[in-house]
Amino acid sequence: MKMIKVLIVIMPLIILNTNQSISQTRDKKYLAFSGMTKEQAIEVQKAAAEYFNLPLNLKITLNETTFIELVLIPPGEFKMGSNTSKEKTAELFGRNARSYDLEHPQHTVRITKPFYINRYEITQSQWNALMENNPSPIHKPNLPVQNLSWDDCKEFCKLLSSKIGKNFRLPTEAEWEFACRAGTRTEFYFGNELSKKQANYDSDAAIPVGSYPPNAWGLFDMHGNVVEWVEDYYYFYSEDSKTDPWETEYPHGGRMLRGGGYAYKVRALRSAYRYAHLKSMGDQNSGFRIVCPIE
Repeated sequence: MKMIKVLIVIMPLIILNTNQSISQTRDKKYLAFSGMTKEQAIEVQKAAAEYFNLPLNLKITLNETTFIELVLIPPGEFKMGSNTSKEKTAELFGRNARSYDLEHPQHTVRITKPFYINRYEITQSQWNALMENNPSPIHKPNLPVQNLSWDDCKEFCKLLSSKIGKNFRLPTEAEWEFACRAGTRTEFYFGNELSKKQANYDSDAAIPVGSYPPNAWGLFDMHGNVVEWVEDYYYFYSEDSKTDPWETEYPHGGRMLRGGGYAYKVRALRSAYRYAHLKSMGDQNSGFRIVCPIE
């Protein structure tokens, strides 16, 4: 049996009062909010680490040469979904307006606890350290593992959790978008436009993780390279505010994916873009990253 070591952090945790608007608590420097600048996002992340007595980075060692690095994401509030109308999005990025139904209506979401999410998409070397097979079309250690179903990703999380006695899972859809945006309201965390110098898209293959600049919270490839599975079932938004949303039941049974992949057009890499797939099926664009919740 392969041995795995992990840094276990014991910490006090104060949960955000969900009855109090974060917009009214800006004096609490550890709370993220929609519309932050990059500098503000960095300071909020540092303040959360100090306030909750948590390290900014969490390192999980899989073997002598392979580890997973996770990054602390602070609690806070953001606007989930697109703040651009469906008609305007269609004008800017193509397709018809109905193609963007799943991104609307935009609504307020509160994330009440800090959590860790891995800095990079799960790589083939990390996958190989735990799993028996590597379904990726091209085998290289620093490429993201590809061609995964949602079930495959959950099996990885289950095995990792059981080996070290700590909970790992996929991000919820809200956690994923919150982490991706890092306080931004724009189409991408780089702004309202995206270039080939910022992400891998509309190309022929995945490339090594971390090849492009990260967002303000130090996360790489949240746009492009491989599309990432999240926990939630396929569902439609409502206008209601949500607190730590996690869609666990829906009759259609599909699961959500985020971030867009290397073969996708730029419209599918936007922070708000979302689509669903049968959880038992994957393709060459599908991969994942993991979350370690603070218990």
